[in-house]
Amino acid sequence: ALVRERPILDRIEDMRKETDRMHRETEQKAKQISQALGFVFRVIEEYSWEAGTSPAWEKAVQEEFQGLLDVGAFNLNDVCEWNDVIHENPRAKHANMRFVLGQKNAELEESRRRMKARMVVGGHNVRDASGQRFVDVLHHIVPVGMTSIRLCHAHAAAFEDGKTREADIVQAYPKAPLGGDPVWISLPKRVVPAAWAGMIKPVLPLRRTLYGLQRAGFEFGMWLRE
Repeated sequence: ALVRERPILDRIEDMRKETDRMHRETEQKAKQISQALGFVFRVIEEYSWEAGTSPAWEKAVQEEFQGLLDVGAFNLNDVCEWNDVIHENPRAKHANMRFVLGQKNAELEESRRRMKARMVVGGHNVRDASGQRFVDVLHHIVPVGMTSIRLCHAHAAAFEDGKTREADIVQAYPKAPLGGDPVWISLPKRVVPAAWAGMIKPVLPLRRTLYGLQRAGFEFGMWLRE
């Protein structure tokens, strides 16, 4: 008897369904691991209704912004027009800044939740004076990730006498000075001073290493070693 082969479209559909099933299964496992290790972090879109209307989020944003000013990451008095910058220094680079917002401990009761705002550099889209995308070629020093840290805690908790020691550096990356070609940044709209309203493209020179910048891990690692 002749066996008719199934049409190619049927086989493709079966493959799609199997891929979707595996994807759902992987997501479920990741969710279970995250909850077990305390990874519950609710991401808030920067331009969402919640982020734009909540006083708590605005407070978190302003605290992050002021913290970067205090550590000397940039100075509002150094504002210049981008065209003037590249006319004076053709090696200058430009990047946009944005806020990453999230709620820590989102699975717990309201009193234990914490609003977190981080101002980061769009390191994926750094441009040179001609508008071309710029990529830093570096041997990065990769820091330990939160997953590894939480796994160490989980391992210690499995033993009656298990112990761990830890330390945290508040606003760690901005403590390291920025090297390489000068990078100028555009601030997120929600923190742009009203006095800059008449400027075309106001930018600030970045003095410290910030999250998101391609060379951030390298600069921070070198600063720690020194």
